[in-house]
Amino acid sequence: MHGVSLKSKGFALPLALILLAVLSLLLAQALGGAAGEAALAANRQFRLGAFESAESGLFATRAALLATPAVSLPATDRHAEDSPVEGSITEVRHVGDGDTPVGFSLGRFVTRHLELRSTGRSARGAKVTLVESIDRLDARP
Repeated sequence: MHGVSLKSKGFALPLALILLAVLSLLLAQALGGAAGEAALAANRQFRLGAFESAESGLFATRAALLATPAVSLPATDRHAEDSPVEGSITEVRHVGDGDTPVGFSLGRFVTRHLELRSTGRSARGAKVTLVESIDRLDARP
């Protein structure tokens, strides 16, 4: 073997192994980051589903309040408590009565302060609670 020194033999194999290890680490990190992003996107989607369920519960309760002269409604359960499906539980709480607005006949109307609380659930346990206060003008009993 002419022109080849003993020090340069076997240099390619360790270099190739080091490059392969570095590339493997970079690939593993990229795949881990992609899996983390997919999990974050799925969690965001489930939270959005829970938010939409809570919002639809508030909408349905507001519509029921407009349709009935009752001061408060019972909590409406649209799903079983341990069910993994999307749904909402809405509660109406009577906070108190207010003064009759200016310009109305004295003593014939009362302003009811109500609090609507809707908790939306989604699959995988995502939960969002929305609270809304409304004032309702009712005839005095």
